Amino acid sequence: MLLDTAGHPMSEDLHLTERFKRLEADHLSYEVTVDDPKYYTKPWTNSRVFTQMKPGQEIMEYVCTENNKEVDEHHIK
Repeated sequence: MLLDTAGHPMSEDLHLTERFKRLEADHLSYEVTVDDPKYYTKPWTNSRVFTQMKPGQEIMEYVCTENNKEVDEHHIK
């Protein structure tokens, strides 16, 4: 089994912790910690900050499914 499209492996013991934090009105922090003792010697974390491009712009929910062609249907407010 693969964790992502970069090819990181995962097992049935995988534990993910996701954290979202609003830094400012137009910045959202996202952090994910991967803990899978079968593949990794210690937990590792990836983080990023998303910036709202335009005032009032909707945040689009990303859904990872095969043949996902209806992207416009996945907006959240």
